[in-house]
Amino acid sequence: MMSVFASLHREFVLAATNDGLAAARAQGRTGGRPPRLTPEQAEQAQQLYDSGTSVLEIARTFKAAPATIYHYITPEAAN
Repeated sequence: MMSVFASLHREFVLAATNDGLAAARAQGRTGGRPPRLTPEQAEQAQQLYDSGTSVLEIARTFKAAPATIYHYITPEAAN
């Protein structure tokens, strides 16, 4: 009997959460952490990487972690 109540409660909580998220999206809000680099900075980081600058140096330039820079850059395609 308790599992039935727990399951019902979970469904209510899930429905309320989804309704809240839908209402927030309708108001133009998005969840999650804001991006570390702007699109312009990401493009600049890619250009620096393509020109041979090390990821560590790029990270220092943008005051970001190297892992963050790897998230934004695309390695050159092997020919």
